[in-house]
Formats: sequence, C-alpha cells, structure tokens
Amino acid sequence: MIAHPCPVLEGFAGMPDGRRRRGLRHPRPSILALAGCAMRCGARSDSAIAAWGRHDGAHLARALGFRPIPPCAATLHLMFRRLDGAGFEAPLGAWAEGGVARMPPGTGRPPAAEPAVALDGTTLRGSRKHGAPGVHLLSALAHQVGVTLAQQAVAATTKAIMAVETVLSQLVLTGRV
Repeated sequence: MIAHPCPVLEGFAGMPDGRRRRGLRHPRPSILALAGCAMRCGARSDSAIAAWGRHDGAHLARALGFRPIPPCAATLHLMFRRLDGAGFEAPLGAWAEGGVARMPPGTGRPPAAEPAVALDGTTLRGSRKHGAPGVHLLSALAHQVGVTLAQQAVAATTKAIMAVETVLSQLVLTGRV
C-alpha cells in the first residue's frame, strides 16, 4: 500500500509545463512519477509504461491521483517528446540532493556517514545501434538515495575526466565527500 507519494511529486512540481490547457487531463508531476516507477520496474517504452500503470502499478496510479485510468502510450509519447532535458534535470536534481536530509533514520544510511557523491563515466546501454556511436555520459550519483544528481554528455573521443568540472559546478558540494 502506498502511504504518501507526495515527496516524489515534490521533485516534479517545479518543472515548467508547456502543454496547452485544452485537453489537459493528467497532471504532469503524476505522469513523470508514474513513468519513473514503471521504468524502475523494467518498463522501457511508452507502451510498456502505459501498460504497467494500468495493470501492475494500478494501486500506485490511484495514489498518484489518476482517475479513472492512467495516461495512454500516445499521451506519454507526446509528453516525453516535448520534455526539456535541462528543465527536467535541474529541479529533480535539487530535490534529490535534499533527499539525504529527508531520509528517516534506519533506512539504509549509516548513522554517522558523510554524504558522498560518486562520479562515473559510462556508455548508455542500447545506444549503439545500426552503426551509430554510443552516447557517453559522466554522472554524479548520491549514494544515500541512489539517485543521479547531475550528468553531462561527453564525446566518445575524449576522456570523461574532462567534464568533471562541468558536472561538479551543477552541485552543492558543501559538507560532501
């Protein structure tokens, strides 16, 4: 049973919604939260996310405020196609950075651990198709909440270390290791 999904919605609430008022049926924060949950459960396409929301995650969809049913694959496709990457990452990263402070004691965080941020360069899985080069990213990860705080695309021919300053400039590093 989902007791209170609002903390997840707080992370998406500050994002601009470029949709027109006509035809607005589902709130954008709820759609993004549902998509995130479905993707954590293995959904990898708009159709799979929509199916997960209607069947496997129906209880979560109701907790997120979808009445009577969650959005269809076409609605998800339109929203993701118009989604601004930087406008999506900035408020969500800021919300995730505050997640360590919001975590209740005993939820997997060592009691006296200092908040740590790890940097990792990787090639996105599935991005090398039909002879196209893979997409390479440098990501900053918060260990306590298991969330990517910031990421930067890097060229395949350069080293990820060259983008470290760019990624670190997007974070608040006071009191972190």
